[in-house]
Parts: sequence; structure tokens; C-alpha cells
Amino acid sequence: MRRFGYTLLVVGFIWSSYFTLGGDPLARAASRALGQKVPQKQDFTRRDVLIGISDGAYEVGDIVQFGFGGAMLMLAGGIILGRHGRSAAVHDQPS
Repeated sequence: MRRFGYTLLVVGFIWSSYFTLGGDPLARAASRALGQKVPQKQDFTRRDVLIGISDGAYEVGDIVQFGFGGAMLMLAGGIILGRHGRSAAVHDQPS
């Protein structure tokens, strides 16, 4: 069980690190995709700009939410290791 806990910690750390360090290219790709949706005109209304900002915010929000999974894996690994460590300490105490 300890091996599984450590595996969750390591995988969660790698997952979180990837989204922290690799998030910039993902955000750039999202901005390119959103840029292609913008109509080719010179004048934009306030409503057009607000819709563009909102779409961009939702795209970045989706990326951030997916990166939260790594933190959950690390939490689960820590809980498993904490429970296993306490139960092993109770069983190993001399009488």
C-alpha cells in the first residue's frame, strides 16, 4: 500500500508540474484558436470585445481545472501514506 501511495504522490507531482510549466503553450494554443473565431473587421462593439474576453477566460479556466487532478492525486497519496504509517506504528510498538 505504501508503494501505491508514493506512486500517487509522484504521478500527482508530475501532473501538477506539467500543467504549471506546460500551461503557457496550452494557453497560447487556445488564444490562436480563439483568434481564428474573431471576425475580420476593423470596428468591434463593446459586446464583441466582452464575448471575446469571456470565451478566452472559459478556455483558460478549462485548462486550469484539468490541472487540479494532480493535486487530488497527491492528496490521495498523502492520505494513504498517513494512514499506513499510523497503522504500522501501532502494530510495531513493543509491549
